Amino acid sequence: MVIEVAFLAIFFFVPFVRVLAVIFGFSWITYAKSLVFLKAFDKFSDPAKAMEQPTYVNSSASL
Repeated sequence: MVIEVAFLAIFFFVPFVRVLAVIFGFSWITYAKSLVFLKAFDKFSDPAKAMEQPTYVNSSASL
């Protein structure tokens, strides 16, 4: 919803974006939104990537 509202705000104030919307249609907004969601949920799709890996820095400090 935020992406659509931001696009509509830019659409009304920037004439160049209006031309792009007429030429390419509004489907490229959906494409951009899917890329944003892909990057946002990428780390949740792979549990191994989401978990922080141990660094073992100063592992002998407590000995």
